[in-house]
Amino acid sequence: MVFENQICDRCHRPTVTRIMSMFNLDMICPACKEDERKHPLYELACQKEREALQRGVRNFPGIGWPAGDHSDLADS
Repeated sequence: MVFENQICDRCHRPTVTRIMSMFNLDMICPACKEDERKHPLYELACQKEREALQRGVRNFPGIGWPAGDHSDLADS
């Protein structure tokens, strides 16, 4: 099934392909996903998701999309 006229939750541009963010539940376009991969907290977000899956949490909401101060995310 092909989805047309999808909108990226982050940049709000139309896209054919959307991917789940590692930081939150946003469905984002490939360009936003690439930007996300470059974020300094991306590996932490991946680690926290892996830990949640190991605990059996299958609906982990992520550590939150970082904005401004990032100090609160390390303890998530």
